[in-house]
Amino acid sequence: MAKIQILDQGFIYQDENNRFGYCGWPTVCSDKNGVLYAGYSGFRTRHICPFGKATLQKSTDGGKTWSAQIVAQDTLLDDRDISVLSLPDGRLYLGWLVNDF
Repeated sequence: MAKIQILDQGFIYQDENNRFGYCGWPTVCSDKNGVLYAGYSGFRTRHICPFGKATLQKSTDGGKTWSAQIVAQDTLLDDRDISVLSLPDGRLYLGWLVNDF
């Protein structure tokens, strides 16, 4: 059976002074080397807005520090509900929903 590790609580990304600093609907996974990946809808103004981008960050130290945001997908519509999954061959699967209000 797989061992579940409980991580300390904290922030991966926060920018309260940026109009596009709202983030939502995160998913976190770990690859076979222990690298953590967090996918979420970033660059938003609020919960419902047309500006969301599929965003990804990674941590190589168990979640203590995180990389800068990487925009993985930015359509003309609202990219949200990001899911990230580490595949057995080492590739990452990133999925999202495009909302066309």
